[in-house]
Amino acid sequence: MKSCIHTHTIFCDGADTPRCMAKAAVAAGIETLGFSGHSFIAAEQFGIPPERLAEYQTAVRQTALEWNGSLTVLCGLELDEMAPPTDCSGFDYIIGSAHGVKGADGSWVMVDNTPAQLEEGIRCQFGGQGIQLAKAYYEQFAAFLAYLRPDVVGHFDLVRKLNAGARYFDETDPVYQTAALEALDLVLDLGLVFEVNTGAVAKKLRRTPYPDEFLLRRILEKNGKVTITTDAHSAQTLTAGAAEAEAGLARLGFRTVWDLTAQGWQERPVMA
Repeated sequence: MKSCIHTHTIFCDGADTPRCMAKAAVAAGIETLGFSGHSFIAAEQFGIPPERLAEYQTAVRQTALEWNGSLTVLCGLELDEMAPPTDCSGFDYIIGSAHGVKGADGSWVMVDNTPAQLEEGIRCQFGGQGIQLAKAYYEQFAAFLAYLRPDVVGHFDLVRKLNAGARYFDETDPVYQTAALEALDLVLDLGLVFEVNTGAVAKKLRRTPYPDEFLLRRILEKNGKVTITTDAHSAQTLTAGAAEAEAGLARLGFRTVWDLTAQGWQERPVMA
């Protein structure tokens, strides 16, 4: 893994400092390390508070100076659909993500926090129908991405994180897959780069990365771009699942992936 750009530190919900993450990146042979702290979600008191963004940026820039010559360090932000308007200046790149979906009464339902929270949201906001939550998730996320135009599309189908064993909806249901594919097609038309995110695999919540294989096949069919990320929340997980994800892309027929560097996106051959 040469480029690792979806990472979290102690500035949000990560376990390690930027310096610690950089040291591990150099040891792993990573050439570009991007920090992508969570934007602030007031309802959950989650992410980097606006008043600490400058401190976060300074810490990342100091890490870049410390490792100059052996590691390229980029300062990014994972901007969430639930976050208030955020000044994106001063960041090298933006990951656009959705960790929740707006319910019938306008309140947000988190899709990746706890099963109890998700179940309550489905019951109260979506008439007890998990498939309705999933459909709303894709419709809203596609609209957000069209507005934001981020550098990276974050874990496109995060809505399935807690859905192992079809706990809330059937992921093989044509209704679900049609909703996901329609949203995907809209985003593909924007020319954005999709991350193949191994975070749920590393946490043993799911067996395959985001996006699911049927979505990756559509991305391949439409000549979309993908980058491999690990959504690392610690130095120990910087490369977790990356090799397996790349092998999976090769098996599906991908010939190249894209790595973000200080010079922008660079295409390279997939290594099976």
